Amino acid sequence: NETKEEMHLFRPFAAMPPVFNTQYRCISYALAGKAESLENSGKVFLPPSALHILDQMSINGPMQFEITASSGLKTHCGVLEFSSPEGVIYMPFWMMEQIAAAEESYIRIRSITLPQGTFVKLQPTDPTFLKTSNPKAILENALRNWSTLTQDEVISIRYNNKRYQLKVLEVKPDNTQKAISIIDSDVQTEFLASPEELEAAKEQERQRALQPAATSNQSKGFVFGANTKQPPKEEKKAPEPEAEEKKPTFFSGTGYRIKDSTPSAGNNNNTTSSSSSNTNTNNRTGGNQTNVVRGANDKGKEKMEVDEDVYKNQEKQRREEMQRKYKEQQEKLKQDEK
Repeated sequence: NETKEEMHLFRPFAAMPPVFNTQYRCISYALAGKAESLENSGKVFLPPSALHILDQMSINGPMQFEITASSGLKTHCGVLEFSSPEGVIYMPFWMMEQIAAAEESYIRIRSITLPQGTFVKLQPTDPTFLKTSNPKAILENALRNWSTLTQDEVISIRYNNKRYQLKVLEVKPDNTQKAISIIDSDVQTEFLASPEELEAAKEQERQRALQPAATSNQSKGFVFGANTKQPPKEEKKAPEPEAEEKKPTFFSGTGYRIKDSTPSAGNNNNTTSSSSSNTNTNNRTGGNQTNVVRGANDKGKEKMEVDEDVYKNQEKQRREEMQRKYKEQQEKLKQDEK
């Protein structure tokens, strides 16, 4: 019975896959005098003894490892050769930078199994990378030297004698290691614009937001906006009281009434005199009517001049109000920027 219980207790541990876990002294390919092309990869050199241990562990699938530096930072890699000196691991310098590992410092390496990747989002640090003929084809060709991709790390590739750096923003499927295997995987790739281009786009948006909306003034034919000069500053004046509208008074002045006169019978002289008197009276009345019409026209002109002054005052006040609002808007935008 005791033997059965012990077997039951240790059965889960017996079912766990074996793990390769050891420490090595890291040296970059450049310091080891290896080919420069090895810097454009995500694989390392391990000593021959590591191959012997891994063969005894019968690890299924591709050999993939988690590397942890003394700083606590981690990355993932594959193995290219088992030809480094004992106790030493050769690795790309960019990978050492990711985990802040100095030359000949000690790192810990542990075997691990990562899920097959389905999606990766990358952001080049150089905006010219996305302007190449076919960025996806360049990336696909470069990633043949990689077996894993880790989120938030910056990989380095070379194309046309120029080195490009790409940051891994996201990987799928999501997992605790934040890393995926890209060996024999159909991985969908998405590029994000470089930080320089994103900052330029944000700056354009800020400049566009600072430009005030164009306000037209149809009566004077000018427009307030970014492409027009700011109107000169004017001192604020108290609004002038509107002139009271004067109604025209027609037929003003002194008038004359014509009295009828009846001539005496048989007195032709009186008749003639009366006719002459009527004629003179009519002439005077006609002259007064002409004066009345002329007076009415003068009143009408005064009315038009008053209306024109009122209109000018109202138009002036409206322009001053528009300028005041424009200045307040500019001051508010400056305060928001601060």
